[in-house]
Amino acid sequence: MNLPVARRSQWLGWIFLIGLVGFVLVKRMPTIVGQFRSQGQHLPTFSVPLIRGGYYDSAHDPRKRALVFWATWCGPCEVELGRLQQMIDAHEIDSGAVIAISISEDEDVVRAASVKRGYTFLIGLDKSGGVAHRLKIPSTPTIILRTAENKADWISSGISPTLVPRLRRFFL
Repeated sequence: MNLPVARRSQWLGWIFLIGLVGFVLVKRMPTIVGQFRSQGQHLPTFSVPLIRGGYYDSAHDPRKRALVFWATWCGPCEVELGRLQQMIDAHEIDSGAVIAISISEDEDVVRAASVKRGYTFLIGLDKSGGVAHRLKIPSTPTIILRTAENKADWISSGISPTLVPRLRRFFL
């Protein structure tokens, strides 16, 4: 069966797209499965300095929180943190419910980026990357919805199409 050139190109495009999606899923599957298995489990406790002063200590935190592990250079982080800031600005969630923890970056760089981008939520510093390592953060951005009992309700890495509805449900 000989297909016309245009039709053959279309089929090759679909085969390439399906192969690419399959490749990405195979590469990300261990992370996705690991994050799924961590849901409902207790999180290791940690403490990080906040750029506006003081510390965040998860061991003594009685609130639900959205913990976001990020970096100033990370484009997807800027997208996800921007969506969180929009929800705060729209009064859908409280700014104190979000703690964005920068991994292995200089405080001055983090402070400048947060001011430039207008972030009003708490920003912590994991200067050595030790907290991210203990929590097995695979990449930035990684978002953990942490219950008041210090359990992982939901974990996602990368841009999540379900972030906003999950946050609405979590903070109800």
